[in-house]
Amino acid sequence: MSSKFILIYILYNLLIINQLQAQLVFDFDYKNYVQSADFQFKIDSSTYQKSVKIDWISFVSPAGVRVKGFCVQLSASNPTSAVLLFQHEGRQSKEQFLSEAMLWAQSGGVAWAIDAPNLCEAPHDFNRSEVAYVYREGIKHWLLLIEWLKNQGKAQKIGFVGHSFGANLGAILAAQTTDIQAFVLVACPNDLPEFYQQMNEAGIQKIKEQTAKERLDIWLSLLIPLEAQHYLPRARMPIFFQFAEDDEYISPQSALQLFKIAPQPKEMKYYWGGHALNREAEQDRWNWLMDKLMK
Repeated sequence: MSSKFILIYILYNLLIINQLQAQLVFDFDYKNYVQSADFQFKIDSSTYQKSVKIDWISFVSPAGVRVKGFCVQLSASNPTSAVLLFQHEGRQSKEQFLSEAMLWAQSGGVAWAIDAPNLCEAPHDFNRSEVAYVYREGIKHWLLLIEWLKNQGKAQKIGFVGHSFGANLGAILAAQTTDIQAFVLVACPNDLPEFYQQMNEAGIQKIKEQTAKERLDIWLSLLIPLEAQHYLPRARMPIFFQFAEDDEYISPQSALQLFKIAPQPKEMKYYWGGHALNREAEQDRWNWLMDKLMK
């Protein structure tokens, strides 16, 4: 495969970014879908820790994917309508934010988290190898859950916290919905091809090792329309960006570029450490979200 063909292929993907953005989410009527029996929301089990109740929940997406997550709220009193949504980093699962979800619940709010699509149960014939699958389906899953919460009267104020992959989803959601009133984007990547090139995670390394360079370049180019920079200019709600000073995957220049293209109101802060950030970042987003959602 010639380098000229690869260049043409990449340019083609750049030219159809707007079309892909439009198709990324709104290729099904999720509002009517939530109102039908197909949503199949259920509480699979419940556990109790300290003063909170954790419901381990699931629902079914239009693609037949069984999405699993949790809902945390006070066990002995009625919670407020301040709902906080958590989306984990790509290498982790919904439990990444369980401790923060419990703290939010102890303050009177309700917290939800769901697994990324690659961790969900899907039909055998469903193609999860498509490069956009995790992002596209992840957005759908959140829109489905948000619509269900609204229909149930369980969410008057909604906030979103996403880390890395989760932050990228948050950036896309910020352009797609005004139902979320505040976003915290933690270590949000900008240049996705470069981001995945830098990653040493086993699954990504296997793709690199088993894929010819020409095909790897094509695979990486398909990530371009999913980059946060294409969506953040259309955000309409406050965003708090959190970045690490020594992030092994995101350069300070990339972080600053992402911040600059987002509209006001917005804030940004750097923290000591790597891609995972630190406890100071947790406390800061807690205070910021309390101000935005609990007052």
